Amino acid sequence: MTDSEKIVKLLERENLTAKQCADIIGITRSSMSHIINGRNNPSLDVMRKILENFPNINPEWLILGKGEMYRQKSNPREPGLFDNIIETNSLSDENNEKQPQKATDENISTVNSDRETISVGYQNIKSIIVFFSDNTYEEFKHSN
Repeated sequence: MTDSEKIVKLLERENLTAKQCADIIGITRSSMSHIINGRNNPSLDVMRKILENFPNINPEWLILGKGEMYRQKSNPREPGLFDNIIETNSLSDENNEKQPQKATDENISTVNSDRETISVGYQNIKSIIVFFSDNTYEEFKHSN
């Protein structure tokens, strides 16, 4: 079975069109069309993108033509390094939505007391440039 035939089989099994598959794996639609029609062989980069986006595909089947198309289900996915952290963060975000506080003199004095003053000596401002959203700017220069 050629690499192109394997990709066609993948599309059939996953019930995808060539356009959908190209969008999923991040290649141009014309590249996918050339691969399916046998004009071009898939590059290693394309094969890698397929494996990244379809983790249930057996890499040995896709690259070497050995074994079954899909990985065996008896090997459960090992938890990733950050899986627990992501789950914890999403739970804490849902449960700990902070309500906005009204500004009071007490809150303001607390914020002001936390600030540090950094002294760099006395310096004069030479100019200030303001950039606007329409990609224009205005420069203000200090006159002595």
